[in-house]
Amino acid sequence: MDSTFGYILVCQSPAMFLAAVVLLISFLTRRRNHHVLAVAELIFAIICAVLGVALYYMGMLHNHFTIHDFWQIRTWGWIGVAVVAVLTVYSICRHFRRMAHKRSAEKEANRSANARQQELEKIKAEAYEAGKADAQAAAASILKPVEPEPTPTSGEIHE
Repeated sequence: MDSTFGYILVCQSPAMFLAAVVLLISFLTRRRNHHVLAVAELIFAIICAVLGVALYYMGMLHNHFTIHDFWQIRTWGWIGVAVVAVLTVYSICRHFRRMAHKRSAEKEANRSANARQQELEKIKAEAYEAGKADAQAAAASILKPVEPEPTPTSGEIHE
C-alpha cells in the first residue's frame, strides 16, 4: 500500500463524489428559503464532482489503480468517505437542533401570547363586572322612589 500524499489524495475521489451528492441534496432542499446558500452549495457540488473525476483520472495516470478496479475503494478512500459522512451527520444534527430550538421558541411565544390574552380577558371581565355594579348602583339611586315630605297637620308647628 502506497502512503504518499499523492496516493492519499487520489484515493479521495469516492469522498468527493459523496460530498457532491450531499451538497446536491442540500441544494435541492434549501433552494426555496436561502437562495445564496443554495447557489453556493450547487457550485461546491459541481466542484466536488469535477474534483472526484479529476482525482480518479490522476490516480489512473500515476498507476495507483486501473479501470478494472474502478469500484474498489481503498483504505484512504474509506477514511475520506467516513469524514464526509461524519460531517454530513453533524450538519444534519445541527440543522435539527436549530429547528427544535426555533420550534420551542415559537411555542414559548405562543404560550406568553396566550397568557397575555387570558390576563386581558380577565381584566376586561373584572372591569365589566365593576362597571355593571356601578351602573346598577347609579340606576338604583336615580330610580329610588322619593319619599314625600310629610304635610303639616293642624296640631304641628311649623317653623
